[in-house]
Amino acid sequence: MLRQIRTTITELVVASLLVSFPNAKADTWEDFFQKGLFAREQGHYKEAQHYFEAVLSEARFDARDIRRAELNTLIAGVSDVLGESAKAERLYLEAKTILDSHENVEPTLQCLILSDLGSFHSKQGRLEEAEAYLKQALAVASRVFGEGDARTASNKANLGRLYTIEGRLADAEGLLVDAVRVHESVLPAGHPDRIASENGLAALYATEGRSASAELIIQKVSKAAPQLGDQHPLYAASLMEIAGVYRLQGRPGHGEPLLRKALAIYETSIGPDCPPVAYTLLFISIDALSAKEPSIAENHLLRALNILRKTNGPDHPMTAVAEYRLAQAYSLQMKYAQAERLLKHALAIQERIYPNGQMAIADTLYGLAEVEAVQRRYTDAEWNYQRAISIYENVNRASPSLAIALQHYAKVLRIKRTTEAKALERRATELEQAAKSLH
Repeated sequence: MLRQIRTTITELVVASLLVSFPNAKADTWEDFFQKGLFAREQGHYKEAQHYFEAVLSEARFDARDIRRAELNTLIAGVSDVLGESAKAERLYLEAKTILDSHENVEPTLQCLILSDLGSFHSKQGRLEEAEAYLKQALAVASRVFGEGDARTASNKANLGRLYTIEGRLADAEGLLVDAVRVHESVLPAGHPDRIASENGLAALYATEGRSASAELIIQKVSKAAPQLGDQHPLYAASLMEIAGVYRLQGRPGHGEPLLRKALAIYETSIGPDCPPVAYTLLFISIDALSAKEPSIAENHLLRALNILRKTNGPDHPMTAVAEYRLAQAYSLQMKYAQAERLLKHALAIQERIYPNGQMAIADTLYGLAEVEAVQRRYTDAEWNYQRAISIYENVNRASPSLAIALQHYAKVLRIKRTTEAKALERRATELEQAAKSLH
């Protein structure tokens, strides 16, 4: 979710621009920048990109000017939403290089650059890099602003959400609980940073199986989110997150209307071929797969995959996710050759991006094993089940996917090694019982 630009940042950059260009028309520079900020806050990202680039182009900053880092970060944020991920990455990295060349940079600007770069890497699946940047941003915020400041809380929420993705649930909970506590005390209910931290905590509780706790938060967020604006992309992002919590609770039917609404908002406000549209289609298709409606899922996934290949590129982690889900749809329709081809390509992308293993790799390996098993290629299936289970155990033993993988691997083993199969089935049952005890 794009964060709102705070007044302190606005004043800092506008003032620095005016001081540095005494011969320029003050209202021209201020007008360009303010129009860019206003367009961004309204969710008009293409317009915001135009205004920010106009400032950067006409100002002709020196290559190491800290103001270039600020504007690069703003342009990168909107470019990423518009599907220009290569451009966004170039600008973010240039901003970080400039930041590293300066001492005593204004702390709010440090946090902006570091946290935005960390969030960008998180979306790319580059979790180790993301964690390093988000930790730096949190360290700056904690030292300068203090533990009770909303900016510190926002950085805690960003890191907590990353830890949730990584399966580090205990670490995530401490950060997210703190973030929500501070945000609820200093920000209004409809503020995007508060909504983001509350959604993050609700998703964590749902992941842990604490449905009642997640539900209490989601009810509050559902009442506050419309204050963002009923056609604003931030509102659509919040709807998607609420739907995600319902999915984690095993209630995808509650989330589908929210996803449909988010899709309509994105198509109208940003455009029909932007990455947020693809992500929403992806989530709608996941619910269709759960409902055993593979043909419906296939239609959504083909459109999503086409968007992602054009915007993020053929080797982006989200492209791999879409290929994995489309393979699921093909497998349910017994199109095994097509499913296997997609799974192998998705796996190649993921193994290149995540050399140390990640849940996404485990999911793809499991899917590949399933396709191989149904085609009676048991040796191949056994190898990929083992690889998937190993990653699940190393990354997140609490994941229900581990128990499912053990059960399905046991079915393959029963064909030739019954004793081992029974041991796996017992372990899968123990994991399921442990998970139920948390509810």
